[in-house]
Amino acid sequence: MMFPTGSDTTARRHLLIPIMPTPNGRFHLGHIAGPYLKMDLIARHLRRRGDQAWIITGTDSYESYVLRRAEEQNRDPVEVCTDYHKLIECDLAALDIELDAFISPVSSSACATYRELHHEWVRRMERSNGVVAVTERLPFDAVTNRYAGGCWLSGRCPDCASPVTSYFCEDCGTHFRPEELLEPQGRKAEDPLLWRPVTSLFLRLPEPVTILAHLERMAVPARFRAIAERFLTRNRRLLRLSVPGDWGVPLTPDGGGPRSLFSYTGLLPYSLLCGDLHADLTHAGSSAFAAGSDVVTVSSFGIDNTIPMLVGAIGGALLDPTSKPFDHFLVNHFYQLEGEKFSTSRDHAIWVSDIVAQPRIVTDAIRYYLAKVSPDSQTRSLDVQDFVNTVNSDLAGGISRSTGIAVERLRDLAGEPGPPPYNLLQRLESAAREQAKAFEYTSFSSADAVAVLLAWSSEVAAVRSGTDAYWWLKGLALLVWPVMPRFGGAVWDLLGGHGEPAVSRFSVPSVPDWSRPAPGFGVISRADLDPCLPRALRTVPQ
Repeated sequence: MMFPTGSDTTARRHLLIPIMPTPNGRFHLGHIAGPYLKMDLIARHLRRRGDQAWIITGTDSYESYVLRRAEEQNRDPVEVCTDYHKLIECDLAALDIELDAFISPVSSSACATYRELHHEWVRRMERSNGVVAVTERLPFDAVTNRYAGGCWLSGRCPDCASPVTSYFCEDCGTHFRPEELLEPQGRKAEDPLLWRPVTSLFLRLPEPVTILAHLERMAVPARFRAIAERFLTRNRRLLRLSVPGDWGVPLTPDGGGPRSLFSYTGLLPYSLLCGDLHADLTHAGSSAFAAGSDVVTVSSFGIDNTIPMLVGAIGGALLDPTSKPFDHFLVNHFYQLEGEKFSTSRDHAIWVSDIVAQPRIVTDAIRYYLAKVSPDSQTRSLDVQDFVNTVNSDLAGGISRSTGIAVERLRDLAGEPGPPPYNLLQRLESAAREQAKAFEYTSFSSADAVAVLLAWSSEVAAVRSGTDAYWWLKGLALLVWPVMPRFGGAVWDLLGGHGEPAVSRFSVPSVPDWSRPAPGFGVISRADLDPCLPRALRTVPQ
């Protein structure tokens, strides 16, 4: 008897594109907790049930924050992009977030293709009458002799009045033009801003009702659709396409100087590049975004990218007869540390490279906590003591303890196990269905997926024999695998399983391999985290 993990028994192809991060620094746990861990959880779940899942993304090199970091470090922007691209890739790998490709737009291998694809996309937008020139007022900083856009402009959000920097609001998710900003100021408050008329390019999007109806069919939550509707209403279907300057994909200059593609709007053609790369890697023959493609395309991003993706990516795709829009969006809220935003300037962050270096803090425990306390539906916060308590109760005192009990019963088994007990298989089928629902695109909840693990852990009380123990452990390996791949893989290996935990191999009995150690989690203390915590959060502040 084979238990299901999804309603669709036909293997499908999926392209998962977590949002492209800016290569101006390394990753902290606030980055990981949103789009990146989520995509890895889903990919592992899909492969477990027999689907093909690919994760392809890249760094968003042409961001103003890259230029700012280059100035701070007195380095070339391309060098900054290249170095942090590699470090971000290392940070993802350190938490077992597996990418099938990670594009660097400034690399010699990708630069020409990246630019040509973006240029061709702009030409398609022009042929669809989707590009218009608009004269607007932009702030010019006479001290630095450049336009004060992006990271060099701050003020208050025109929608919610929260403090903002650049073109968007992290609190309410909206995007705005610089001239709409309340209380605008440059990098230094005392430096005056000169407002100059500039001819910029904008996308003229389809009617708002068309975009909003498409988002509703995609099952995008109403709270995020409301952000898109508010933006479309205020901006009369116009979405920024160009910014002044030469850092980025160059567009036709106007009389006032060079201009480049706005990197946020460029997230759509960047995604199309990921679709082309997917076709190359899978020998598919056509892009995952080609009209009529059966590849399921998914993007995951935070609330700060609501407008570029919900408005720009969908609106731009609806203007383009050669491609199909994304099939699904997964949007998350922000992740905080002890109730406050992660902040490099305030030394309020836990860096991936630091926490994975702590000898008693294992990767699976980090993944488990971030999946359990996830910003899927609301802003959540990593509480250090809660992390310690969760590892000790859920993992060391829960799943690890139950695994130890089952492993001891497994020693009674001589050779291969008998068939799985009917009642155990029924309970496993129920757990698998519940977890599969948690991993569905339209009802994703990593917290619900984690809850299934704790419930299955409690089922160890029904394990009475070596055969019971074998099948309970095999079910545990399958259920745990997406969230804690090292632990799940170790249990699978102990049972004599081959490859990764997969539904197709579940019913094949094997002889336990006692040369493999039984996995487990140890008890930790807050002091074990001290070296990677901000000074203010350490048990002994330094």
